[in-house]
Amino acid sequence: MLKIYLSSICIIFCTCFLPAQDLEIFLPSYDGQIINHTSNAISVNDDVLITFQDKNITTNFFTEGMTELYLYGGLQTANGTMEGAPDITDTAAMPVFSLVSNDTDANAKPNTYDLKINLASWYSSVPDGVVVTKFNFYIRNSLGYEGENITTMISIDLKDATKDSTLDVTNKSMSQSLKIIKDELIFTNYNGKISVNAYDLTGRIVDHFEGMATSSKMSVFMALPKDQITLVVVENENSRKTFKTLNH
Repeated sequence: MLKIYLSSICIIFCTCFLPAQDLEIFLPSYDGQIINHTSNAISVNDDVLITFQDKNITTNFFTEGMTELYLYGGLQTANGTMEGAPDITDTAAMPVFSLVSNDTDANAKPNTYDLKINLASWYSSVPDGVVVTKFNFYIRNSLGYEGENITTMISIDLKDATKDSTLDVTNKSMSQSLKIIKDELIFTNYNGKISVNAYDLTGRIVDHFEGMATSSKMSVFMALPKDQITLVVVENENSRKTFKTLNH
């Protein structure tokens, strides 16, 4: 349970925010199955690192010896399930997965790849102002887009959000000072509504707080799991900030 402590003592912090951390999605190891992944902490407007692992590399999906793969996909809106998708033959228009640095042998299974992307910016042909609920895609190799050269559909259920390609979450700041120390969020000199959600890496909410801050200092203590990475999302009416924290 979240606990909130208010104080009239004014404490000044030298910076308004800690550096932003990349949000991460770890997809289940691929073995030919359809993947439906839920990530409620991440919206279309966030910078995200997607990690994909091919379990067998020669069956179901051929990645043996390959250091790059191509993402063929689009955004799900009320208008369709693959909005903004390029032609499936046009790999130059597709985001690229790269073999991760600690996977030193693309000929030995499994092969692990990652891709950093901002979906709102990449899929610029989808107009701003529409609500995006999912990201649907396939991953293909350089040999083609049929049979074992392409995966089955992968679907990521996102936090519903209005697409805004001009929004840069990593540079965006709230008007108040905010910092996080272990399981404590500290606000100073802020009056207004705040919402705090804490997620584990599967997207499950592990703690939540919503209320009004009316003091010169406010601390929100969260019940975070021990020795696990947690994503803490802080929002008000105008902005959103995400922290990645490890509670020892």
